[in-house]
Amino acid sequence: MKTPAPRTYANAALTVIAVLLGANLLAGPGRANAEPPYNGMANDLEQRQVMIGQLKEIESRMGRIEAVLSKGLNVRVTEMPPVRMANEPERTERAVEKPVVRPADGH
Repeated sequence: MKTPAPRTYANAALTVIAVLLGANLLAGPGRANAEPPYNGMANDLEQRQVMIGQLKEIESRMGRIEAVLSKGLNVRVTEMPPVRMANEPERTERAVEKPVVRPADGH
């Protein structure tokens, strides 16, 4: 069985592409020209006005957050994970607290 030459494959591929393009043209305008889906906004102006209102709300909230942060925050840590230095190898065993030994009163 003889294999077709590479030129035959190229001709067949170009023929298929040409047929598909022709079918696309005959089908008429497709989805590319269709109207965008309705998103609840009457027009672009209304959508922009809504976006501007939302941006103003975000700006207001951000201003309140900045005001709180500029006054400073009091933070209380209730649980602290073990501290590990960057160059320290990771330990596989958990650290165990050793009991504090206090000297007995010798009076």
